[in-house]
This record gives sequence, C-alpha cells and structure tokens, in this order.
Amino acid sequence: MYLILKGVHCQQLLSRTVHCIEMKLRWYHCNTLNIIFFFSIDRLMTPESEIRFVHKQMGLVPGWGGAARLTQILGSSPALKLLSGAVKLDPQNALHIGLVDSILSSSDEHQSLREMHTWLKLYTTGPAEVIQAVKKVVSAGRELQLEAALRREKEIFGTVWGGPANVQALAQRTKHK
Repeated sequence: MYLILKGVHCQQLLSRTVHCIEMKLRWYHCNTLNIIFFFSIDRLMTPESEIRFVHKQMGLVPGWGGAARLTQILGSSPALKLLSGAVKLDPQNALHIGLVDSILSSSDEHQSLREMHTWLKLYTTGPAEVIQAVKKVVSAGRELQLEAALRREKEIFGTVWGGPANVQALAQRTKHK
C-alpha cells in the first residue's frame, strides 16, 4: 500500500513539475519509463521510436496511474484500445491520436537532443515566474473542479499582475508583437 501511495504522489509531482524529459525508450515495456513519459507535459518521439503497452501480455494492467493518465490524454475508447490491443505505436500514429506533441526529425541522440531543446525554447523562453504561473493555472484546470480552478487561476493571476515582467511588457508595448 505504501508503494502505491508513494507512486501516486510521484505522479502528481511529475505532472506538476516535469516539462519535457529527454528519454530514449529502448525498453518500452518498462513501467517506470511509461510513468515518466505519460506524466510529462510535453512528449516528443524520434522517427525510429515506438510505444507499446505490454501489460496485457504480461498478465497485468498499469498499476501506478498510467492507465488513468492515458485516459486523460486520449479518452477512454483510444486508451482501452491501446491497453487491450498491446499494439505498437509508431511516431506518426502517436502524433495522430494526440499521444505525442511532435516528432523530431532525427533519431541521432545528439541531433535529437539539440532539436528537443530548440522545440522546448518556444515554450520556456520568458520570465521564470510567468512560465511557472502558466503551468500552475493549467495544472489547476486539469486537477480541480471548475469553481476551484477559477479561484486558483485568479489567485495565480494576482501573483504576476503588476509584477516585473508585466510592468516591463507594458512599458515595451509587447502585447501584439
């Protein structure tokens, strides 16, 4: 029981903090890698990678929240098909169903890492407090009921409104640049 509770806590922590993890999935049946992969906010694949849920073939089901997160990402019908079919997903199919956000152009470890960093800069460039606030409002929207999420969003808005980044953006008139 302790491990299950600890796993759930780790998943919540990962879903709130991990933005993008560089992983080369060689052992795609490893449950730990699946947990890290599916609790990342951004998921990228290289052209030669694949995803496969082999739990069924092992006489198991995901037990650390992977099925719940997969259902959140894709919906119940696609999640059921992936878990019960144990089919291999290539990058194009994973992108098509919304399981990954982008496919990198190279499978070379160094080139794909550089490409991932370039992709990630689009979403992480800017004041750290603003990026953190954005992640917090999205997490609140995902984890809380609507009324609570709206209250939390208002609270978070108050932490950046009139802050250094906001004042600087207003002074530079950067709203529509």
